[in-house]
Amino acid sequence: MRVITGATVAVLLTAAVAACSTSTPGSPTEQPNPQPTTGAGTTGTSTRTTKTTTPKSPLAGLDPCKMLNDSDRSRLGLSESGAPVKANSYRGCQWKLRGTDYTTLFDVAFFENFGVREIPDYNDLKDLPPIGGRTTVQVTGLGAKNCAVTMEVTAKSAVSVVATTGVDEAKACETAHTLATLVEPKLPR
Repeated sequence: MRVITGATVAVLLTAAVAACSTSTPGSPTEQPNPQPTTGAGTTGTSTRTTKTTTPKSPLAGLDPCKMLNDSDRSRLGLSESGAPVKANSYRGCQWKLRGTDYTTLFDVAFFENFGVREIPDYNDLKDLPPIGGRTTVQVTGLGAKNCAVTMEVTAKSAVSVVATTGVDEAKACETAHTLATLVEPKLPR
């Protein structure tokens, strides 16, 4: 039996977002804002602190392993729960379907710091019709008989679903599209 390892998926997902993480430099600063205060015979000044925060990702409170319910897993032929996966640029979950000749992997990955349009051009990137009204792209060509379907959550966040079939890329893309249609309704708007 040939097993496609999690490393294959990590390569795909890492390649899809290489050099795409950004951060806003700086830190909160205190700005003096003299305000007269009164009370029991005292006067003075106070300072107000201005804090700049980055908005929280709409994916922050979601668990990638809960993106497939019992019915979804049954439809895909899965009987077990997924295993959490965490990498530098994403957090996700992976399910395995062991077959007689190969193991199919199903991955759901949350990218909270980049959007669909920030996937590097060096990937074999193809626009797909929207899924659930979301901008959607497909990434193939990384040589592991896998396919990623990535859906926009916001301009700066996305969810990728990846199927690694071990058979052929077309089958992987068909499987990834089915997985995407199961995951999409559970994503925030």
